[in-house]
Order: sequence, then structure tokens, then C-alpha cells
Amino acid sequence: MESIRYVLLLLAAFVLLSLAFAVRAHEAHRSAEPAVATAAAPKTADGHQHGETAMGAQMDRESAPATFGGRLVRWLGRLHNAAVHFPIALLLVIAVLEVVAWRFNLPTLAVGNRVLMGVAAVSVVGAAALGWFAMGWSVGQEDAVHETHRFIGTSLIPLSLGAWWAREKLAADASRKAALAYGLLLGSAVLAVTVNGYLGGALSHGGMRHLMF
Repeated sequence: MESIRYVLLLLAAFVLLSLAFAVRAHEAHRSAEPAVATAAAPKTADGHQHGETAMGAQMDRESAPATFGGRLVRWLGRLHNAAVHFPIALLLVIAVLEVVAWRFNLPTLAVGNRVLMGVAAVSVVGAAALGWFAMGWSVGQEDAVHETHRFIGTSLIPLSLGAWWAREKLAADASRKAALAYGLLLGSAVLAVTVNGYLGGALSHGGMRHLMF
């Protein structure tokens, strides 16, 4: 288990570095592309533009990357919205299982969390990397919601990997110190992924009031 964990950690670090260089190259390619002028979105009878039509016009204004790498980066970025649901669900389920196991003294219930925590940590790395593909490398040039979403999503990588490390430490040494470290890291990861899920919904579904009843 220890060797597998270290291999996965090295793989995660390699993926992050590779993706960073790929995104940077894609941004340089996009900045070199000429702007494409198109007609404005058609208006309705009342003089306003339909949101979907305007969005389609905006997408049409974006020229497709000329290189295979550029198209690959753009395509991978579109997978971010689907990929994020996996680590969100895993981290929440792990937290619930750990609380139930502790509250009702059911240690066997938490045994499977060692595997789940590893899968969650690796999936967080993947989802965060896809998020960088989606948003690009231009840090500090987006609005506050985008930048906060990027910052929290990236911070989830050390939080989730740290929680995985602490879970393995707890399995090897069931001390109060190890349990406290695991609880703090897992709790922080759950809080961060919950807040970031809300921000992601705001970006995808029309603003910060998207959950208003």
C-alpha cells in the first residue's frame, strides 16, 4: 500500500506539471490568434437578445485552435464540469462514514475509507487540472468568483493529498495526534469542496443566487 501511495503521489505531481506547461502553451497560442469579427446576436421583437443566442454568438466568435494540442486542451477543459462531481461526492461520503464509525464505535465501517480517500485525492488532482484547462493560465484577469473558485480548487489538492496521508498514518498508528490531523485535513477538504461546489454552480447557472428558492 505504501509503494502504491507514493507512485500515485508522483503521478499526480507529474500530471500537474505537464498540464501547467500545456495550458501555458495553449494560452500563448490563443493570444497569437487574430480576432474574428462577427455579427451581433439577433434581437427579439422587444429589442433584447436571447441569452442562449448571445451565448452561441460568443462561442462562434472564438476561433478554433489550429493545433492538435490547443484543441485537446480546450476539449479537456470542457470535461471539468462533469469530473468535479466525483471528488465532491467521495469526500462527503468519506466524512459521513468517518463520523458514523466514530459516533457508534464501528471501526470496520471506516476500513474502506483508506481506499476511498486515495481515490478521492487522485480525483481531486484530476478535476483541478481540468479546471485549469477550462479557465486558462491568465491568473488575476478574471472576476472575483472565477479567481476564488480557482484558488479553492487548487488548494484542495494539498488538502486532499494531506488527508490521504493522514488516513494512512492513522491506520498505522491509531494515536490521538494522527486522528486530529486526519480530522482537520478531511474537515477542511469537505468545507472547501462544498464552498467551491457552490461557486462552480454560480459560474454555470447564472450567478451567486442560483440556489435561491
